[in-house]
Amino acid sequence: MSDIKANAVVCEMCMGKLILRNENSFECESCGANYLKEWIKAKVQEITGKVRIEGPVQVDGLQSIDSLTKNIDTFIKLGKFNDAFRLSQRIQAEYPDDYRGWWGAVRSHSHELTLLTLDNEDYACIISDGKSAIKVANSAALVGLQGELSAYVSKVYLAMSEKHKNELQKQKEASEKELVKKRALQVEKERIKSSAERVYEQAKASRSQAEEDFANHVKVNKAITALLYVVACGWSLFILISLLPIDFWGVLGYMMIGLALPIGVVYLLTKFMTTIWWDSKSNIEGLRGAEVKTRSAFYEKKAHYETACANVESMENILRERELTLSELSKDQTMEFKEAYISGKVQFITDEEGECNE
Repeated sequence: MSDIKANAVVCEMCMGKLILRNENSFECESCGANYLKEWIKAKVQEITGKVRIEGPVQVDGLQSIDSLTKNIDTFIKLGKFNDAFRLSQRIQAEYPDDYRGWWGAVRSHSHELTLLTLDNEDYACIISDGKSAIKVANSAALVGLQGELSAYVSKVYLAMSEKHKNELQKQKEASEKELVKKRALQVEKERIKSSAERVYEQAKASRSQAEEDFANHVKVNKAITALLYVVACGWSLFILISLLPIDFWGVLGYMMIGLALPIGVVYLLTKFMTTIWWDSKSNIEGLRGAEVKTRSAFYEKKAHYETACANVESMENILRERELTLSELSKDQTMEFKEAYISGKVQFITDEEGECNE
């Protein structure tokens, strides 16, 4: 058998090209159907036999496309959805105005409108092919196609939204538990901040009191010192006047006693008060250092508390957004929304950190 004659025979299932598999059989390169060599010989004989044709001949494509669509039904019944899909694409290319090619792609791609586990791109292709079929369908098939496509879209949307709601509900419950922990941490941070604030206020009050006491002490010391100097000067003057009748050496001796004694007393008292002054000054500096430390600790604890408050607020916002998402998923949405949702054009996204966006 020559190759030219063999190539004239095509697959009866899908009209595909037959290729030689072994010495006894041929195989369709499109659908994989097998044909015995004897069958090929008989077909070649029919094709190459003499045929007498009288009258006008009209070639019509209806028989060809009817055969192709029938093969689509056969492939779908056999569960060979990939073969049915390829055959549907062939009909779309050769007969784009026939809805059966577009609807065949929908049926094969969706496993006869039963598959609910495809990704968004596959669903988008199914919806696109379904709408193309509806656009070119005749009035007799139009209503049925619309009903089947709408029912399938609603079924897929319900399955996807239920799955998403279950996932979102689990995330919501986990977020609620996390919120309880964050609120407890917020209360603890507030307690620590309040304690640090009290210590800081006490340190500030101690420093203020010490400065006030020091200022009062300085005033008293100045007054006492001035009074002592006045007394010393008056005492010295009194001694000088009372000893005027005495001779020079006597006056000098009494003046030394009269002046040295009060001046020495004044010096000792002044030194004593100066020592107290320096001690008070050092105490104030120490209190200021303690105040600075307690203030730093307070602001640090305050920052931790504000961070805890921000975390609580963020978690509350996440819970509100998830509540809103759940309510949106629970609504009876329009068909346009359902088509966009299962095609991935409208999404309710929750990331791993817990943030939720629509």
